[in-house]
Amino acid sequence: MDSLDFVSLTSFMISVVIRTKNEISTLPALINQLRKQTYKDFEIVVIDNNSTDGTKKYCDKNVDRVVHIFDEDFSHARSCNLGVQNSRGNYIYFTNGHCLPISTNLLETANNILGRKDCIAGVYGCNYPHKEKNRRNLYELLLSLFDKPLFPKNYKEFSSIRPGMLQTTSCCVRKELLESHPFKAMRSRGGEDLLLAKEILKEDYSIAYTPELDVYHSHGGSIWKAFKRHIGYLIMIFEVVFIR
Repeated sequence: MDSLDFVSLTSFMISVVIRTKNEISTLPALINQLRKQTYKDFEIVVIDNNSTDGTKKYCDKNVDRVVHIFDEDFSHARSCNLGVQNSRGNYIYFTNGHCLPISTNLLETANNILGRKDCIAGVYGCNYPHKEKNRRNLYELLLSLFDKPLFPKNYKEFSSIRPGMLQTTSCCVRKELLESHPFKAMRSRGGEDLLLAKEILKEDYSIAYTPELDVYHSHGGSIWKAFKRHIGYLIMIFEVVFIR
């Protein structure tokens, strides 16, 4: 079933939580794309890691709330938990300052899916490399060719863990579940999202994927750094699925 077939009976406020660290070159495009969303009942909360490039000044004028982290503990788990604690929405949509939503129906689709079926804990999308050459590298482009087959072509619900589930580059989760299941830091400093998904699925919820939540997301830089990042990701998946 296509996610657009869902029509929520109720509209809920969505808090968009954005993690940032010197994102002034990409953050304005993200905020502009959020302002174009068909769904208007949302707030923007930024969790900033002591940016020094103008990100703070931009956020003061263009988002609803900014939480600053000035120490070295800017793990994904901590920043996401701070986002939940400082949000007013019923649903929390997570992304970061160098992501760019592809669809202007992203938030509306998330509301419709979560508002229609109480058994769905959250909904997520997958990542595509940025179109701009300076924001990607060849390794990330090649990796995306192998990564995409892991994701369904259309809307689908899952009751068991799978790679990429609830990745915080683009996912929307019920706030009450995030409050009762806070993100937990892992040795790899990543994987907190997949671990959250695993814990939630144990309580008989399902988690949905929809291409409406797909985003552009890549780090660029050297191919070697991208390769090491991917190896770390594979180690993290193994740890979550087989050890935790």
